[in-house]
Amino acid sequence: LATTTSVMPPSTGKRPADDPAHPAKQPRRSGDGAAAGRESVFGAAAATAYRVPQETDERKVQQRLKQVGYGKNTIAYDNYRRQVPKNSRDGENPAHLRTPNARAAGISKRQFDGRLREWRSKLHVFWGDDDAE
Repeated sequence: LATTTSVMPPSTGKRPADDPAHPAKQPRRSGDGAAAGRESVFGAAAATAYRVPQETDERKVQQRLKQVGYGKNTIAYDNYRRQVPKNSRDGENPAHLRTPNARAAGISKRQFDGRLREWRSKLHVFWGDDDAE
């Protein structure tokens, strides 16, 4: 009788999902559409072409989001959203504001604060009353 040998590789004692070389454990490629729904510092149009590294310090991100939230909780921001609907915004138009990306890594507190300050000052253009006209 002939003996048959197994073609299976020797067992490592790990399940395939626990193996770091398993395809499910490999990092995503940037071209797989993972960033399609997120905006970068440079806007939605550039989000698919350029992926901004994400900040890992959750406390820093929460503080930044809190500051952005203060800006979004204004009458000026509501007026801006009414006057410039999201689907009509253009990355090339300087009148179309860009909310600072709170999750962008590699920028210092001063840099983020500067971007936030610039965004907030541009929001003041939309502060006027709609009923005054």
